Amino acid sequence: MRIVCAVLVAGLVAVAMAQDPKKTDTPAKSDTPVRARSALPAGWSKIGLSDEQREKIHNIQADYGARVAKLKKEIAGLQKQQRADMEKVLTEAQKTRLREIAAERLPKTGTDPKPADKPGKPQ
Repeated sequence: MRIVCAVLVAGLVAVAMAQDPKKTDTPAKSDTPVRARSALPAGWSKIGLSDEQREKIHNIQADYGARVAKLKKEIAGLQKQQRADMEKVLTEAQKTRLREIAAERLPKTGTDPKPADKPGKPQ
């Protein structure tokens, strides 16, 4: 019984030691922040990029992607404010007619108008 236990322990130690080098083979990747990988631009995967170049490109894409997303959110807010400011210029009759026109387009898409989009509803 002692021999069987010794063999099992030796086997487990051997398996554990065999796995450690695999973990240290990729220290650079484990040191980088966890993020989704973006695809390379068309044709870039065929020009012989090194792993270092790929990593730098992915980091650039992540940096600019975050900045672009922030700007898109800001643009959406500006467009919403622009629309609100433009609607302030309209009369109540014009706002009502605009909602009617919007409601006429909705059945084509198969969706029901929102309560605020129905004619006669104040905003």
